[in-house]
Amino acid sequence: MMKNIFFLITLLVTNLSFQLNAAESKKDFSERFEQVTQRLALSPEQVEAITPILISSAERTKEVLAKYGINIEQGKDNKNAKLGFSKLRKMAKEMASEREKTTAALSVHLNDQQMKEYTEIQAERKKMMRERLLSR
Repeated sequence: MMKNIFFLITLLVTNLSFQLNAAESKKDFSERFEQVTQRLALSPEQVEAITPILISSAERTKEVLAKYGINIEQGKDNKNAKLGFSKLRKMAKEMASEREKTTAALSVHLNDQQMKEYTEIQAERKKMMRERLLSR
């Protein structure tokens, strides 16, 4: 069960942060795991219910990012893939659509307070992603 929770949180963090570094230590993953678990206060039942949602979302998000030369598994992006304004806008729309789908699916399993916290985490990660893309 603990492995499933760790895997879920790892996927959640990957899906939300886009700032993972391949050299990031297990300690850093553990800290992220603790932070997200505490922030959402997930029950074991919720973890089981939302795991497939987050796995699917992470896969779709990875596909969107890969279309634009960003590889989150390696913790880096393709510097040769220049994202102009129109590509950034298109990617932003695709990412927003993905976030909406995931949020709708999660809202069935999370309570109002957890959804509020999830929305805050999403906003933080979106801001980090925007800053990262603009600094390319």
